[in-house]
Amino acid sequence: MGRRYETVDQYAGARLRRRRLALGLTHPALARAVGSTCRQIAEFESGQVSPSAGLLYEMALALGVRPEYFFADIPGDMVNVATPPAPNAAAGPGSRSDQSKTRP
Repeated sequence: MGRRYETVDQYAGARLRRRRLALGLTHPALARAVGSTCRQIAEFESGQVSPSAGLLYEMALALGVRPEYFFADIPGDMVNVATPPAPNAAAGPGSRSDQSKTRP
């Protein structure tokens, strides 16, 4: 894949789109096959939204691939947007979390 993707969701979404198009499936056809909506499929493909594990599995079945297809050859420096920041990572002096530590 020639394009540089910043997130796991964008990368997996591009793989989803590539496979869907290779099979000649439309958004409505894939959506019907997996019990989703056209809008959700488009959002998954763009990387705006992450599908649940169950829906990802259903999409893999509908597209004739294994679920790991969506993550094949993924670069090691890919950002996982679903990973929350470390606790108090953004908390500086005077922040709510900092203030809560000083209360009796």
